[in-house]
Amino acid sequence: MKKYLLITLFALLWLEYSCDSEYETYNGEDVIYMNETTDTTRFSFTYVDSKYDRQTQEINIKAVGKVYDYDRVVNIKFTPKNAVEGVDFEPLAEQYVVKAGETTLVIPIVMIRTDALQTEEKIIDMELLDNEYFKTYYDFGSNDRTTWVQTDRLRQTLIFSEFMTQRPQQWNPYVLGTFTPKKFKLICDVMGIEREKFLDASYMSYRTSYIGKYMKKYLADEKTAGRTIYEEDGVTEMTMGPQAQ
Repeated sequence: MKKYLLITLFALLWLEYSCDSEYETYNGEDVIYMNETTDTTRFSFTYVDSKYDRQTQEINIKAVGKVYDYDRVVNIKFTPKNAVEGVDFEPLAEQYVVKAGETTLVIPIVMIRTDALQTEEKIIDMELLDNEYFKTYYDFGSNDRTTWVQTDRLRQTLIFSEFMTQRPQQWNPYVLGTFTPKKFKLICDVMGIEREKFLDASYMSYRTSYIGKYMKKYLADEKTAGRTIYEEDGVTEMTMGPQAQ
């Protein structure tokens, strides 16, 4: 019985030790790393209502080591691939710091909604670099392990767009017709429907018929007024589905 209890005790101690993060048990120099689950963050404006032309993506950074009573500058390099500052995203701060008494930093990147996002992705690369406050490696502090190890969370890529390659889950083609991004946007704008509602089965179950009927009349009225609405190709007239009554 005693032997069994000892084995159980050692097993629990080992489990507790193995669950500790390397970063949490770290006791060497001050280190900085990207506190994200992956090295790539993606954002889409697809289900963001048209009235919003900006969205913020937060990038989380973590400092490991001592806590200080003064601000510490973080050396981060931004490399926009095909995104232009002031056009595709708002100007970034000249300097980012881990505030006194803190070990985390959140960098807000404000993305700007442009027509270009409907046909191409915008990409911003980020990389943490060494400086006098932070290193990009950490010391295990043990003689039986490799002393200096490069962290693997130094880079982050933000990719944003407004691609819509498939219809929303609750789009009924018999009532709403063939799905196109332009028609989807028009319906939401004209009827004041939040885009994400097209993912809500309970909402769309009683709303679809009304949407089809309303938009069929709207398109007909626009055509009568000499403002026929066409699809993106400028040739195909926009229509609703055969069951739109």
